[in-house]
Amino acid sequence: MPTLPPHHHRKIAEGFGVDPDRYDRTRPHYPDALVRRIIATSPGSAVLDVGCGTGIVARQFLALGCTVLGVEPDARMASFAQQTGVPVEVSTFETWESQEAFQPHHDNLMNLLQGAGIDGGMVQIETIHNTVNR
Repeated sequence: MPTLPPHHHRKIAEGFGVDPDRYDRTRPHYPDALVRRIIATSPGSAVLDVGCGTGIVARQFLALGCTVLGVEPDARMASFAQQTGVPVEVSTFETWESQEAFQPHHDNLMNLLQGAGIDGGMVQIETIHNTVNR
């Protein structure tokens, strides 16, 4: 399995966990039409939410009948998400031991991040610094 360098902005990212309730209240949710479109154009209903934070978008997918698993490195954010009904594993994505059902997502994303494309699919990665579409 390829490995990636550590997250360059880990301290900034973990700063959100100081007050996860406030983060969840003030961070905008994703437009329902966008979430519905993602579901409509996806080959299945399993969603892997990497860096799920407090589970904002994960809850939106759950409400529309998807199976969701969050992966979140900040235990405070993960705990908040879990309290709202989102299944979350506390880990960085790079060190996450994926569940069998999500192994293809893990492998595909790791390959994408290493510069390989995904046939017939799209991955969007959003961070506080930039968005990568492939």
